[in-house]
Amino acid sequence: MQRYFECYGMNKEGKFDTQYVNFNLVFGTGYKTFTPKKNQLKKHSSFKSISYFRVVDGEPIYNDNNELIRVQY
Repeated sequence: MQRYFECYGMNKEGKFDTQYVNFNLVFGTGYKTFTPKKNQLKKHSSFKSISYFRVVDGEPIYNDNNELIRVQY
């Protein structure tokens, strides 16, 4: 299992969407209890704005282009 931030916000097309950001991309492996700011998560996503986020543990699901599309938890 891997840890991800499930982010809900507005994408570049102006539509609300869900996107997953790998926990280790933001913090590495040392900060297990630190809570990020939305701006930190926005740097690692393609969103214009993030409404809310939560931490989820699960297995990543990739599409044919090897892009992360969702996390099965």
